[in-house]
Amino acid sequence: GGGWYDRALTHADPDAVRGTLVGDGEVVDAVPVEPWDLAVDLVVTPTRTIVTGALGVRVARAE
Repeated sequence: GGGWYDRALTHADPDAVRGTLVGDGEVVDAVPVEPWDLAVDLVVTPTRTIVTGALGVRVARAE
């Protein structure tokens, strides 16, 4: 919460793959979205890596 992660991501290369590390119990189907939120491409847990739809959208825009 608080937008701290989004603030950090604004300093990254716009074409960089964005990921986050979370515990298995923190994975949910959807989260509330605010206007300043930046999507992540990968969600990595101790047991799996989830590729979100955000990466495909950003690649399509770049083409």
